[in-house]
Amino acid sequence: MCGFPHASGAGSEGVLRPAHFGVSETENAVITITTVYYGADPETVAGFVTTPLENAIAQANGIDYLSSNSRSGTSTITANLVLNFDPDKAITEITAKINSVLNQLPAGVQQPTLTVAIGQSLDALIIGFSSDELSPNQITDYLIRNVQPRLQAVPGVQTAELLVGRILHYEPGSIRRNWPPMG
Repeated sequence: MCGFPHASGAGSEGVLRPAHFGVSETENAVITITTVYYGADPETVAGFVTTPLENAIAQANGIDYLSSNSRSGTSTITANLVLNFDPDKAITEITAKINSVLNQLPAGVQQPTLTVAIGQSLDALIIGFSSDELSPNQITDYLIRNVQPRLQAVPGVQTAELLVGRILHYEPGSIRRNWPPMG
């Protein structure tokens, strides 16, 4: 058993059991694009360097969100990638998008430089629950009231989130099985 008490149904003892366990490693990456335009004020950098580059870069696949900063002589665009998106693929796409607008930038703008920072790798544990006796709403209620707080209290757990009503698809080869019982 999983170490979680049985959930009580409406007047009868319900049984809640983990349907499957899954562990996956996630990785986040950030690509920073720095472009120098010597002597330009922040407004010129923003309007003639950052904006065209940002618009082009936003069309690349794998970008979760972009942020930018334009200051005297320098444009900095930060592309935060979707979790587990291949940073090499993202660099290739972002470079192609940048190259497509280089001719639109003012004379004197230096070639943009790209740097990649691989953030921390995160381990995620996925536990699916099912019951033959409890409705999906009763399962969700039980998980919110009983299981989630217990998981949050485990040392080293950053967050315990519920993906309510979702069916998660995973590659069976990427999931480690035979975990020791909890509790």
